[in-house]
Amino acid sequence: MKTNVLIGVSDSVIFREVLNRFIMLPFDKAKLTITLVHVFRKATNSEQLLGNNYIFRQIERFANLLDLTKNILIQNGYQEEQVAVKLIETPYPTVSEGLIDQFKKGDYHMAVLGRKRMSKAEEFVLGDPCTKLIRYLENTCVLIIKGK
Repeated sequence: MKTNVLIGVSDSVIFREVLNRFIMLPFDKAKLTITLVHVFRKATNSEQLLGNNYIFRQIERFANLLDLTKNILIQNGYQEEQVAVKLIETPYPTVSEGLIDQFKKGDYHMAVLGRKRMSKAEEFVLGDPCTKLIRYLENTCVLIIKGK
């Protein structure tokens, strides 16, 4: 039986740590199917002021990041057909809502995320996507890798 894994991709130090830790895990690589997904959140007012050119550059940047991540997984023993890439250009109100929606649309057994260290005040004001995902996703494994 194949295990379908959804990995949330971002351009951050935490995500690089997530990728390094995931590669080191002792999975039977032949039994995994991995979907790398990046979800855009709705643009802030300041991002909207930068215009469509800025948004297009972001889409291009994350498409390249997804391809780079796929190549890293392939270099570490995964087969090309085992790794899928999804760039969700339709923005969601929050990243966690986008990841939950993508998880519902697919047949995934595991979600892999990174979590940056936050103070209690930051967590209260900004919210924590990992907490939302743990509360919402049922009958699944959620692997959260906490960065330094």
